[in-house]
Amino acid sequence: MRLSATLSGYLARQFLVWFFSFLLVLVAVIMLFDFIERVRRAESRPQVTVWLAAQMTLMKAPELLQDLFHLIVLFSAMFTFWRLT
Repeated sequence: MRLSATLSGYLARQFLVWFFSFLLVLVAVIMLFDFIERVRRAESRPQVTVWLAAQMTLMKAPELLQDLFHLIVLFSAMFTFWRLT
């Protein structure tokens, strides 16, 4: 069965909106907690600065994105189809 161009465009737009929304929220929340944990651990070490903790958190971002990708696609699809009803 072939979908019309209008319906396909609508579904794609809805999916991308949900995808980037979930991506932004989940990555921001997880990276915030990771950064706070790194700063907490680094309190006792004077050679470790807040800037270094931020760099370490940002270096972990690609791995985090790879781990979360499946979950983000799943939730994006669920919310896209939920919006159809």
